[in-house]
Formats: sequence, structure tokens, C-alpha cells
Amino acid sequence: MTRLTNAWLDFILNPETGAFFLESLRFPEASIKNARYNLSFCGDAHLSVRLERVVQEHRQDLRHGVLEVISAIYRDESVDLEWLVEFALPADQPLLLQRMEIHNHSEEIFHPDRMTCGILRAGELHLSENRPVKTAFYSNGWQSWSPSGTWQSGEKQTRSWLKGLSTPMLYDAGTPVTKRQSEFSSDMFAAIIDHEAKVGLVCGFLSQKQQFGALACTLHPEPDLQVWANADKIELREGATLASDWLAWQFIESTDPEPFKVYFEAVARENKVRKRIETPIGWCSWYYYFQDITPAEIRKNLQAVSQLKPKLPLKFFQIDDGFEQDVGSWFEFDSEFPAGVTALSEDIRREGLTPGIWLAPFILEPRSKLIRRHPNWLLRKSNGRPVNSGFVWGGLGRALDLTHPDALGYLRDVIRTAIQEWGFPYLKLDFLYAAALPGEHHDPTKTRAQILRQALELIREEAGSETILLGCGCPIGTGIGIFDMMRISADVSPEWEPNAYGIRGPVRDEPNMPCARNAIQNIITRASMDPHWWVNDPDCLLVRADSKLTLSEVQSLASAIGLSGGAILVSDDMSKLSEDRLRIAQSLLPVLPPNPQVLDLFEKTMPSKMRQVLQTPAGERQVIALFNWSDEPQDLKLNLQAFGLKQKPWLMREFWTGEWAEVEADYVFHDVPAHGVRLLALTPLQKTAYLGSDLHISQGLELQTWKATRSKLTFKVDLGREAEGRIFLYCQSTPTTIAVNKQEVYWIQESDRVISIALTLATHADIKVSF
Repeated sequence: MTRLTNAWLDFILNPETGAFFLESLRFPEASIKNARYNLSFCGDAHLSVRLERVVQEHRQDLRHGVLEVISAIYRDESVDLEWLVEFALPADQPLLLQRMEIHNHSEEIFHPDRMTCGILRAGELHLSENRPVKTAFYSNGWQSWSPSGTWQSGEKQTRSWLKGLSTPMLYDAGTPVTKRQSEFSSDMFAAIIDHEAKVGLVCGFLSQKQQFGALACTLHPEPDLQVWANADKIELREGATLASDWLAWQFIESTDPEPFKVYFEAVARENKVRKRIETPIGWCSWYYYFQDITPAEIRKNLQAVSQLKPKLPLKFFQIDDGFEQDVGSWFEFDSEFPAGVTALSEDIRREGLTPGIWLAPFILEPRSKLIRRHPNWLLRKSNGRPVNSGFVWGGLGRALDLTHPDALGYLRDVIRTAIQEWGFPYLKLDFLYAAALPGEHHDPTKTRAQILRQALELIREEAGSETILLGCGCPIGTGIGIFDMMRISADVSPEWEPNAYGIRGPVRDEPNMPCARNAIQNIITRASMDPHWWVNDPDCLLVRADSKLTLSEVQSLASAIGLSGGAILVSDDMSKLSEDRLRIAQSLLPVLPPNPQVLDLFEKTMPSKMRQVLQTPAGERQVIALFNWSDEPQDLKLNLQAFGLKQKPWLMREFWTGEWAEVEADYVFHDVPAHGVRLLALTPLQKTAYLGSDLHISQGLELQTWKATRSKLTFKVDLGREAEGRIFLYCQSTPTTIAVNKQEVYWIQESDRVISIALTLATHADIKVSF
């Protein structure tokens, strides 16, 4: 037996039996007992390994600091294969780290299938002293569009039933697609929660550069767990080594508003995450025009965006799918774009905006000319047929084999051309999962994760460090450290539920098909990835009145995007937006910081409680969203205790309706529409207080200064843009005069203690209230 201990964890390894034990020093009843690890190979390889030696040492790691490390080295002398299993405890982190390596010293070729890091049978994971009754499993989907969320014991994990039309897109080939009650799976990381103990286990790989990691769990409700890295049956040739990515184990408090913070920060260190860019705000062509774009429509929207800049200061302008002749033949343009897109990028720059363009460099539409020109570049099955990349552009798509040198050369040319010749310093790269599909690769020695990572590193190398890269349809873990932005959700659409070519009923519950409902789920459940890994792309904001979204659904989409603190890209015809719909987009600017909290993340698959805590000159403000995901109107209750707030007097104002109240206990919003939201700001009750405004969803970010005395209140409002609207003050004393920028103004007495002041902001407003 060998042992490691730090301030949080006590670890014991029995290297002879391949079993390990982990106890929490913070949560006395939380432990893992008798977990095991192993290797599995494809074919007739039957290994009989024996323990050769155990090494315990201090190690200085550039990313994770001082580590106490135990290395167990096993060997099968009959085939001369060496297997290394390492465990490490960082001195200053509540994590246990684990990794494996296989070294082939023989002349034989082996085909490793799984590197299993942990097998825990029911009863071997303890989160409390009692047998658990209410447990839950948080699952992270494989790529951007794959559904993520928490499922409770007794539930079925939401799955697509479209099989070959969607399975290649949504699910990693090495992760089981569970369909029974209480059986769940996840990619890269997961959490198991004991609701009664309020304790959980986070288990996740720190990167996905080497293999795609998978986790599978059954909640009995007592959980079991298996964690492994998919080695994809590659050829492990003579002298070759295959290493897993580091895996982390951590016990957490399930009510922590940032339960994944420690793990996410460790992932960021492991991947040398790029410095977070300023949150992009801009326009995208896709959700109004889809593929039916023309240079004339692009320029019309460019002119509208430019004219709206004083009141809606967008900075990015992205041309999406539709300019190319086909997806795959990137150097040939659609007939509507005979001159290509270079002139458009120049026009965008002249308007002071950053031009962006959409590419899908790893995938091919079924009729792409590239298929006929370079059939040897295609990823194929063992029978020689092209691999299916899912239903795209009216048929089953194809994928490039990105271990083929010529395909990699083509990829390099496409990226270089888009940036250097067409003039786009911002690339949206879509359908990236296609590089990670299983097949017969030109180079059979690389795992699918290694192939994808190599292609992404090539893109970053060719693009340079200054180019902004947005990943989409990308396996989440493999893109960390490459991308400045990452799509975290399914595509939004102008509809609440899926609509496949007019078919609704059979696809209503499809979890990844484009629709606002599916997008919002991942926007919320993956919100906390930002700022640790990148700027989250929650997909586009649609505010127009002529979509099939109700006003309440538009408000819910805007609230989820706004509170997430992620990128904001409007995707409407900007020349046609009415003033009231434009105000919805305006109310999200400036962008909130990326520090959202999801209070019921582990309680519901579709969480309904979000919060941002803002520090303003007038004091701390709670910005809270309560969602009604029901198909019928419902009452929504603001429960102060659920948000960790004291039962004391608070002032509350709801942004979309203007409803306000003095709140000391629970407060009920009546008849909230289906799929609607109540977005409110809470501030402690004071004699004179800033109640809120209709200028910004936070009802507080606009406040730049605040000074209140017995006889006078002075403050400044500034949004960094032009704006018109009203601010609301709570005053226990009656004002005698109010001046805005030294000019006396009228105000409205909304109630005994609430007044409102009309503001027209060209730059800022200095306001003085005398009592």
C-alpha cells in the first residue's frame, strides 16, 4: 500500500491488485473505496501483466504546481509491453490526478481499445453515511450541439431517435448512448450528486488531446461509475507510446454556485488557455437569410448596422453559409457571388467593423465537387464506402481524412486564403466533429482525438495568434486552448421547438435540432465554461417580430444570453427591425461580465433559475432570471432562501414588465406566459435607492457613480451608447427638484415612494435629486 495526502484528500493505492481508495477530508463521509483500473485490447491480445515497481516522488509541474506522485509500472514480459499508471495530489488543489501510458517494446502491433481509469461498482462511491435515496447525474455532451444537463435517478437521458441522421454528429463513437431509466453517460467530465447529503463527485479529463474520455453511470439510486479513455483500436507499433490525458477526481458541495470552478481552472491550466478576448458583439446573416444570401442583402444590413451604431454599437459582422458553391469546394463561389467575398470584407472594414466568415473545413456536402476531384481524401469505412457525417444540406455528409497529407495541405490553403486573401480576421469554423469520426485512416496510429487536435493546431498555426477563431460543432475538450470562442449549444432558430421541413410532431423532442428551446438548455447548463476556457457563443439573438417565437420566448432567449455573459450576435434583417424589437437587443449592451450562476443546475435538465451578482456604485445587486419552461402560463415564486438571500427587506423591479415591490419573504409572479421569464433586480431596501431602469437588463450596469446624503442624491448614468428610457428611484423623502445635466426636469410619481425620470442619453447623464 502507498499513500498520498494533501489538505483535502487522503489517497491509498494497492498497486498489486490495481485498486485505489480516496477519502475526502472536507466531507467526512465522502469516499471512493476499492476502485479499479485496467486496460483492454482489440483482437486476440491477452495480456498478463505483473507489477514491476512502484515509485513515489515529489514533482514540480509547470501547470499544476508541486505534485506528490505515485507511479506503478506493470509489465507483460511475454510480449514486452509496459504499462504506467500514475496518481498525483497537487499541494494546493482539492484534486486527485490520474493518467496512464502504454509503451510497446516488442515487434508486435497492438490495438488498445480502452484505458479504463476507474471502475466503481454500486456501494463503492460514498457521498454520505446513509445509502442515497435522491441522486443525479450531470452529463456533458460530446460537441457543441450535444445536449448537456442533469438527469435524476429514475429518469431517461434525452436522446435523439434519428439514428444515422444525427448520431454521427451528436455522440462520440466510444461513448455509450444510454436509453434505459437511471442509466447515463457523459463525455470528458461529469458529476454525481447526492441531494440529501448536498455532496457530489466531479470526475473529468483535463484535456482531450490524446483520447476522447467517456463516463457511464447507473443510479440505483446508489451510483456506480466507469471512466475510460478511448484508444480507438489504433496501431500501437514497435517503440510507440500511447498516453492518456490527465483525469481529475474531486468531491464538491453540490449547492456551491460554481461547482465546476476548480475543475474548469485545472483544465484551463492544462490546455494553456488563451487570454480571454473582449466579448464579441455583432451581426450574423444565418438565421434570417440562411443560405439565401446575396452581396446586396449583406451590404443592406451593413448599412443598417452602421447607421444604428450610435444606439447599437456592434463590432463584428459575420457572413455565414451561402457564399460558396458547395461545402467543401471553398475556392469556388455561388453564382450570387461571382466576385467572391473580398470586396465585402473591405466594405465591412470601411464601416469600422471586424469582418467574419463561416467555413466548415472538415466536412463535405454530398454533392461537393471535392469528392469527385479527390476521392482519396475522404474518410472511408473498412468496406471502402465513405463515412456518414450525418444529415446535412439535404443528404448524408462526408468527412475528410485529416491524416492524409494532401487533405491537411488543402486545409492549410483554405485557412490562409480566407485570412490573407479574402481579408477575414475572424473565422467561424463549423461542423468540426467530422474530423473525429471513426474510419479507416491514412495514418492508423493516431486516435480520433489526436487527429482532430492536430487539425485544430494546424488551423491556429496558419491563422496566427491575432485571428479570432470561433469553434462550432466541435468536440468540447479538444478545442480548449485553440479557440477564442466556442459554441456551447444547439442552433437556435426562429421557432421554439424543432421543425424539420414542416414536420413537427415526430421531432418535437429531438434534443439537438435547431430551435430556441434546445439552444437555451445548453446556454444555461454550460454557462460556467466562460470565462475559464473561452468566450461562450450561445448562438444568435433573434428579436424580430415576424419569427414564430412569441414575445415571451424572445425575452427568455435574450435573458438567457444576456445573463450568461457570452457573445451577442444579432441575426435579423437589421433594416426591418421595429423600435420596440431593437430595444430588446439594445438592452443587452453593454454585455454583462461572464460570471453567471445556475442555482438549480443539478435539480433539472432544463434549469429555471439564473443569477448574476453585480457590484455597482449603489451597492450589490442581484440580477435574477426565473423561467417558466411549461407549455402553459404558470405562477413563478421568488424564494429568497433558494438564492442564499437573507429574509430582510429588499427592493425588486422586473425588467420586462416593470413590476416592482418591497420584498421581505417569498414573492409570486402570477401568470407568467408559457416559455416566459421574469428578469428582476434585487437591492437591499434603503431610504434612497436605485430601483432600476428600462435601459439595461441588469438595471444597474448603467450606474457609474452614486452618492446619497440626507438632502441630496447625485449619480451618473452611462451605457457607452445612445439610449432613451426611464430610470426608477425609491425615495422615502419627496424630491423638491431634479436636474439632468444641470437642466431641471419633470418626473413621474409612480407610487408613494417610487419616481421615474425620463432620460435621453447622447453620452451620459449627470443627475441631481434634491430633497
